[in-house]
Amino acid sequence: MQRHRILIGFLAGAVAAAALTTAGTAIASAARPNRAACTRMWAVVNPNGSLARASCTGIHSRNKALGAYVVTFPRGVRRCAYVASVGEAGHSGAAQAADISVQGFAGSMDAVFVAVFSAPSTGVDEGFHLLVEC
Repeated sequence: MQRHRILIGFLAGAVAAAALTTAGTAIASAARPNRAACTRMWAVVNPNGSLARASCTGIHSRNKALGAYVVTFPRGVRRCAYVASVGEAGHSGAAQAADISVQGFAGSMDAVFVAVFSAPSTGVDEGFHLLVEC
């Protein structure tokens, strides 16, 4: 009989510990974004470099210089493909004719550098849409 009480006490303690571990994991997950869940990443960026909208939390954008932008993602993107197109964030108006180039950003494993230009060496601030597929 004593053995059963010890076993039941042990099992109750194990169940309580598992419940606390699960609750702690849920709290920790809520405190930080789930980086693995953000696999299809995209961003729509305004001409001034501000983010119009994005597919995941933790995506940020900024304008570094005339026609030069950096878009940062909540996970590494170095081994991904990047596709960008000049375009406005809204549903009306048209972007000016411009070329766009994308590549991994040398300063970070989780960022993409976007250059928008109207002539070979003339940068221009213009909105764009960026897709990162990993």
